[in-house]
Amino acid sequence: MQVKPRILLTGATGFLGSNLARTFVRQGVPLAILVRPCSNITVLGDIISGLKMYTWDGSYATVRAAIADFKPDVVVHVASMIQSEHKSTDIPELFAANITYGSYLLEAMAVSGVKHIINTGTFWQHYKKQPYLPVNLYAATKQAFCDILEYYTDACGIKAISMELFDTYGVNDTRKKIIPLLLHAWRTGETLDMSPGEQEIMLVHIDDVCMAYIKAIELIQRADYTGHRKYAISHGTPIQLQALVKLIGVVTGKSISACFGKRPYRVREVMQVCTGSILPDWNPKVDLHEGIRRTFYRSL
Repeated sequence: MQVKPRILLTGATGFLGSNLARTFVRQGVPLAILVRPCSNITVLGDIISGLKMYTWDGSYATVRAAIADFKPDVVVHVASMIQSEHKSTDIPELFAANITYGSYLLEAMAVSGVKHIINTGTFWQHYKKQPYLPVNLYAATKQAFCDILEYYTDACGIKAISMELFDTYGVNDTRKKIIPLLLHAWRTGETLDMSPGEQEIMLVHIDDVCMAYIKAIELIQRADYTGHRKYAISHGTPIQLQALVKLIGVVTGKSISACFGKRPYRVREVMQVCTGSILPDWNPKVDLHEGIRRTFYRSL
């Protein structure tokens, strides 16, 4: 990154957010993070002295105060609540995390004259490869925030990029996602009960995802950039889940005990992914073979 803008980052204690925070700090970017009072900031212990921290207590006032004090050039909005299948009791938190929080950010940006935001979306907004058809309520809330972004870009001159992410993976991932689950089975020799495994997944290594955000920040600061654009952070080559399990065995020399068909597909399972428009000037460097090697061997 040639220019080092002041960045305010949300979601910094999650897998993606913590990797972004480290990337920014290591590049000498002036960084502030906006976290909840209950956030586990110990995951940032190695870089915490290199950034400024603000707390969001759920109110607009704390978002406004953080932006007014730090005066960021770019807001990178990663925070979200992810639910593949929701319960009725999840709805208030889903809306608060995925719609209200971002709307507070946009309002505070408009009041403070901050003009650039990198938003984070999901390929789940494109069920059955449609331009918009949400897989679940989570994806619908992400789209709802994108629609709110359209108002702020048109009415307030805010410039926005929405990064539509697929399955991210890498070292030290504690989420209950497919790669951490496969890694656990690979380490322990335990049998992993799985769906029939014919669905496609798109795996993008966290190093490439972080570089995509760097490129998006550079793009949005160009003088000729306007409006709100959406880009898929994809290498364009999905793999079936069954093939992924076999590939891990080939790359590592150790097979995973997987029982395909033991579990049903999820409701509205995505069988084929929609790749979308790729971010300009970004090319992923870590192919799936190398990504598996890095993730499995460095996690020993």
